Amino acid sequence: VGEDGRRILSFSLSDKVLEAGVMAAESDELKDSVKAFADQSKLAASKAFSRVLFSASNARSEAVADMGKQLAARLAWTLSGVKPSIEIESAHSMAVKSVEGAMSKNDGKKKESAAELLSFVESHPLVSSCLTFDMTPNISSQAVHPKEDGGQPNSPASSLSLRVLNEAYICSTDADDDERLHKKKYEQCLDVYVSTVVNACNMANKKPNDNERKRIANLAAS
Repeated sequence: VGEDGRRILSFSLSDKVLEAGVMAAESDELKDSVKAFADQSKLAASKAFSRVLFSASNARSEAVADMGKQLAARLAWTLSGVKPSIEIESAHSMAVKSVEGAMSKNDGKKKESAAELLSFVESHPLVSSCLTFDMTPNISSQAVHPKEDGGQPNSPASSLSLRVLNEAYICSTDADDDERLHKKKYEQCLDVYVSTVVNACNMANKKPNDNERKRIANLAAS
């Protein structure tokens, strides 16, 4: 306890987490107990991520919502390989369907590029889920994004998808050995977002009387 009477906040890393992380980084075969612990950690991370996502989307304070989206965007890139929880699984499925739809319309090199894009979606499931979160039926209707005064929704500039794109762009500007790889990730991230926007608009055109699809298409095109 400090002089002002406040408790000092400290964090510690579990030996099991460290062991699992080191072994995974070295590509060693995990023991059954370590593998089970690693799987449980990923499951817990997935559930915690979805809670952050929904809390940010439904926060009444615009500042809190914005901070939550920034946190979610950073976590999405950090938790690479962690699968989305059942609450946001449909958002990831939306990303997969959008990319597969783009693949079906391409051929040759463009189709190969689309195949790489699908691989990116599968290897970064939380990133793709964030990109499509606001454009996924049933999920987006639950996330209202109100302002502090309970008025109109937040501007597109503060949307979750743009936060994720911003994180990818910042990484693409790093002057290091992986600059080319980071730049490619940003381009793939942007392609997934554009594919989802196109898919959302196509879905609305197929059912013009569906108000939910129409609302999502308007949001995607704004």
